[in-house]
Amino acid sequence: MLLESNSMKTSVIFASVCFFVTVVPSQENKPAIVNLKKLAGEVQFHVETTNRNPIGIQASDNLTDWNILSTSEPTSSGLDFKDASTALRDRRFYRIRELAKPVVLTGDHLGTTQGDIVIHPINHATFVLRWNDIMFYIDPIGGGRLFSRFPDPDFIFITHSHGDHFDMSTLSATAQESTEIYAPQIVYTRLSSTLRAKATVMANGDTLESRGITIEAIPAYNTTRGRLNYHPEGVGNGYILTLGGDVFTSVATPKTFQKWEPWRTSMQPSSA
Repeated sequence: MLLESNSMKTSVIFASVCFFVTVVPSQENKPAIVNLKKLAGEVQFHVETTNRNPIGIQASDNLTDWNILSTSEPTSSGLDFKDASTALRDRRFYRIRELAKPVVLTGDHLGTTQGDIVIHPINHATFVLRWNDIMFYIDPIGGGRLFSRFPDPDFIFITHSHGDHFDMSTLSATAQESTEIYAPQIVYTRLSSTLRAKATVMANGDTLESRGITIEAIPAYNTTRGRLNYHPEGVGNGYILTLGGDVFTSVATPKTFQKWEPWRTSMQPSSA
């Protein structure tokens, strides 16, 4: 089954995550889903494409309501995709689109009542978010050039002072005049005077609001014997952002969340 809309080609794959998988071939030279596999708790497949245009991957449980799961820029060998949400569903359908225009930020998508959150991982604890044209950098390290392809940050969050989470040169290169920085006290004391002027100290349990976004700092620490000295309680922060009304996302690298509410969406992108 092939759909065409606004000069964008759509290949549709139908897959039951219970008992059978059926692949509908794409037109020649158009992106196609191949090697689809249903594994324990997830579906995996490969997108085969002959060009480098961005690919949008969408999913549905009923063939009526479609949600975008991911936007990606394929390599010369295409791209691989995993959907780990299938363990909670009786069936799942996928379709892919070759996007005709540049994508501001590729990555995984979380739908909200006020627009998608796009999550783009970089390395270890470092990743960026985009929501309603607002950019968030989390634990940015690696130098300014690594972030030159992204829009400038409106918010920067730093979880703790270790070098794989906090780097002064990267902050100096990426923070703009209007950028807001949020960090624990141990990080704030190490900032330059220029960056301090943009920074707000948050301790565990603090809550504030900026640009219509609620920000909560929560405890993030080790509990494993032998590692307690690396991430002691009360020093580092996890961050909870309220984006899009009823969707909550944790932007943090916590060891233990002392507080864990029944949020609809939660993310823990990395470890220490």
